[in-house]
Parts: sequence; C-alpha cells; structure tokens
Amino acid sequence: MDIDMLFLKECLARLLRTPSPTGYPREVMVVVEGILRELGITAGSPRKGGLLVRLPGYGRPLLATAHLDTLGGMVREIHSDGTLSFVRVGTYMMQSVEGENCTILTRKGPRFSGTIFTTEPSVHIYDEPAKLERKPANYRVLLDERVHKAEETQALGIQVGDFIALDPRTVFLPNGFVKSRHLDDKAGAACLLAVLQALKGETMHRAVSFYFTIYEEVGHGAAAGIPADVEEILSVDIGLVGQGQTSAETAVTICAKDAASPYDYDLTETLVRTAEARGIPYRLDVFPHYGSDADAALNAGHDLRAGLIGPGVFATHFYERTHEEGLQATARLLAALLLEGEGSSAT
Repeated sequence: MDIDMLFLKECLARLLRTPSPTGYPREVMVVVEGILRELGITAGSPRKGGLLVRLPGYGRPLLATAHLDTLGGMVREIHSDGTLSFVRVGTYMMQSVEGENCTILTRKGPRFSGTIFTTEPSVHIYDEPAKLERKPANYRVLLDERVHKAEETQALGIQVGDFIALDPRTVFLPNGFVKSRHLDDKAGAACLLAVLQALKGETMHRAVSFYFTIYEEVGHGAAAGIPADVEEILSVDIGLVGQGQTSAETAVTICAKDAASPYDYDLTETLVRTAEARGIPYRLDVFPHYGSDADAALNAGHDLRAGLIGPGVFATHFYERTHEEGLQATARLLAALLLEGEGSSAT
C-alpha cells in the first residue's frame, strides 16, 4: 500500500508546532480531531483523555497506539529577580534544554517567551560555569519581558503550575532528514494518521482501534481506555539510534525487548515476516532504558499480546533526528499488518 508522504509530513509539521507537554493536551487534541474530520473520521475520548478511533475488520482486534504528549516543564517558583524555576515534565537531561527557547502557557490565557539558562550562564562573569552541576535547582527561565521582580512577573499572569513548552525547532531538509524536538512521539502519531488516510475504503485484515494517548511520558498513557475486546496492542513510538543499537533512521525498528519486558514473540515474528514479505526496511533492536504505552497497558493488568515498532530516531529526549524513509517504513508496516499480514500465530 502506498503511503502519502506529503500528507504524513504535513501532519507531522502541524503536530510539532502545537505545544503539548504532558498534562496540557487540549490544543494538540483539537489539531488531531481536525485532521480526522478532514478524513471523514470521528473519534471518541476515554475519560482520562486522548482520542480513540475504532474501525471494523476481520480477525483478532488490535489496538495501535501513539502518544501526543511531549517533554516539557512546569513553573515551580518565581524568584525575587523575576526569573522562574521549573520542574521537569517527563524524563530528560537538564543539559538537553540549556539555552533553549520556551513558551510559558499561563492558565490565565496569555503566553510568554523565555529562555532556559543555568544560574551561571556566562564565562565572562563566572569563574568555572562548566563545573556547575546540571540539576534542576541550577536552572532558570529568563522571561523575554521587562521584569526584574517577582511581583512584575506575577503581574503578567504567570503563576506556579503554569506549563512550559520547549521550542521544537523543526527542520525538514531536502534530503529527507527531519530534525526537531518531540519526534517522540509525534512522528508515531503522524504515521498513524497517514495509515488512517491510506486505509480509507479498504477491508482490513484486523479489526483495529487507533489510540492517541496523552500521558505516555509519565508512564500511564495506555493504562486505561483500551476497548475490552482488544487482544493485541502495538505501540508506534520511536526506535533508538546510537551506539550499541541496530536501529537506523531510514528504517522501521521492531523492538524485541525494552526495559520492562520482552515483547510478544509471535506478534514480533509476525511483524518481521510482514516486513520481509513486503520489502519494508526494518531493524530488530533491544532498548534497555525505554518504556512504551504497551508497557503501561500490561502493567495496568490488561490481558494483551504486545509489540512495538517505530522510525529510528537519533538523540532521543534531546534535539532529535529521523528520516522520511523511516517514517514511511513505519507507516507501511502498520498498514501491511492490518491489510495483508499473516496475523499472530498465538491462540
């Protein structure tokens, strides 16, 4: 099946420019609902949030999931000089956001630009700023406003508990590379949307639900909201490209094991056979420091067979990079599994 890569990349661009740190889903859900409406698809929403699309088909019901939430921050304290301390939303190295532009999403409505710095940001002022411990207490958000006192910052409407969205800095290069924050997992979500577009009018090999979750980065995205008849869950998330990994940015990764558990042997074998039969470039890999929505579902006690696929992504939870060939391979594998796959041999 052909995947419309222009549509996939347009969806990815729309998702990436929409702020959605975990706990702040409203804007990105509106965007996804709009894309689904353009496709003539109506989505429901579980009580905890997210979006669920159910499509008819034959065979064991499968749920494909990708998450819309991203890394970010939340205002913890307003200092006497008007700067902000923040807590991390999601897990990342503090140095990965050093010098990054950000937006404070106030609960009162207005938004404000800022930059994340350490408390010793200049070699011209401080003796050994490189030796400063990179921990949250040593970081501040400097607002791009004329504020020099806590009261002046508060007067803008900024308060403790406001979300902080990191600038994605998205770049689509002519040679197919894509650089951006938050490819985890808006790349996976864009793949799901592209598959939904490609499946219009098709008779699927599997009854399938598409679940866009909003709490994956904090560990409980797909812990609830899964339809009772689902027998298999396939997380469409990121593959890890780097030292010691086999994943590649130009291929789909099929994960055999992550930090929590091996994935279902039969479902993993089905994914491998399907990729090989359709000539889809793939890599098998193991992720020792990684979890997914499939893990959240299993940890919550759902009786499911679980699998994980996704495009190879370099520098995950940092400023990330992938390639449109990896995105295409991921969408093709999911579509093939639903339309033409042999199905899990488990009974």
